[in-house]
Amino acid sequence: MANKNILYWLGAGASANAIPCVNEMVERLELLWAFLKFELHHNEQTSQDINDFLSDYLAFINEIKEHKTVDTYFKFLYFTNNSDIYRKYKLILALFFYFEESCSDKDIFNHFEGVREKKSNCFDLQNYLVNVLKPEQDKEKLKVIEILCRFYSAYQKNNEKNIPNKTSQDQRYINFLLDICGNKEMKPKFPKNIKIISWNYDGQLEIAFNKLQNDPIIYPKPLTLTRSLIYNKQHYKINGNVTELYPLRFNSLSLDTFIKEWTNMLLNPRGTISLINFAWENSSKNRNTKLSKFLWSGKDAKNLTAAQSSQYTDVVIIGYSFPFSNKDVDQDIIGILLHSSSQLQQLKFHIQCPLEDYAKYKKYVNDYIDSSISIKYDVGDKNRPQIVYAPFDNKNFYIPR
Repeated sequence: MANKNILYWLGAGASANAIPCVNEMVERLELLWAFLKFELHHNEQTSQDINDFLSDYLAFINEIKEHKTVDTYFKFLYFTNNSDIYRKYKLILALFFYFEESCSDKDIFNHFEGVREKKSNCFDLQNYLVNVLKPEQDKEKLKVIEILCRFYSAYQKNNEKNIPNKTSQDQRYINFLLDICGNKEMKPKFPKNIKIISWNYDGQLEIAFNKLQNDPIIYPKPLTLTRSLIYNKQHYKINGNVTELYPLRFNSLSLDTFIKEWTNMLLNPRGTISLINFAWENSSKNRNTKLSKFLWSGKDAKNLTAAQSSQYTDVVIIGYSFPFSNKDVDQDIIGILLHSSSQLQQLKFHIQCPLEDYAKYKKYVNDYIDSSISIKYDVGDKNRPQIVYAPFDNKNFYIPR
């Protein structure tokens, strides 16, 4: 690995053991809404601002159901100039990721078991929720009970069948860092020959790195990075950095802390608009400049000789399905990679995914390569990168040897 320059290209599947993918988002958003409604009632804690927020949250869920994905709906808001709603819903998204990365399904289950057991006459969760919420004909309270009981039942069934429930940390990130990091003064040192570009909003890599060392490496920079780490520029998040909004950052991620801090996060948001910055919010020229600076270590994009001194040997694509809505950015990424390589046949794309998906993803990469070679950079079809399959592993990211 030491004689290689490797780019990791991550999609939602790279965090799927901890963060819900597209087809699970609505169900998990509903779980958080029901959890918050219950907590407010249970703790007799409420305010008009919080009630308004939860009404907006429910409206957000209903809108997501009408659109294909969360990203699609945000794109709709952006292009229709709904700036107030856009800002408000970005905060909802930040809160959602804060919740998902603060607690596992086991934590949530144990929380409800704990509060239920304090009521000796409540023999199951539904009985307890009815006893506490007294829903009668209140549709929202009935919906809260339905959602929480559905989660409770699914958790128990998964345990009975030995199906893993969601965790708050995808262990693959810890395993990956332990595999690749060197040792400097009893702390892990991120290798200079590896970079990571991610479509994900989540903080899985930062949380994992923080467990080993107190500063995550990320670009564009979050507010808390030291000067030396800023210049490393080894982790680029295409859609921005939602984790900067987390109260207390990474050192106190737990369900108990979330319950204590979530209202403060809502009432005192910090820089929501600038920190969650979707790719389409940048012009294609500005976006391409940022990608070039990151991929070429800040070198002048016109100075091909300088760029080639650190050209990539391997690109490892993990958990990414190449959605059509991302096609312009994906084309830019592959175009920049090809343009910076003097010997394309030595550049290798490794696609780590379930075997049944490999042919589809290989075609997408091939199509982007064809477009970049024949139209954008005109370097000829004979000099072509390789595309190979990296066996799917639910516990480890692939590392080229």
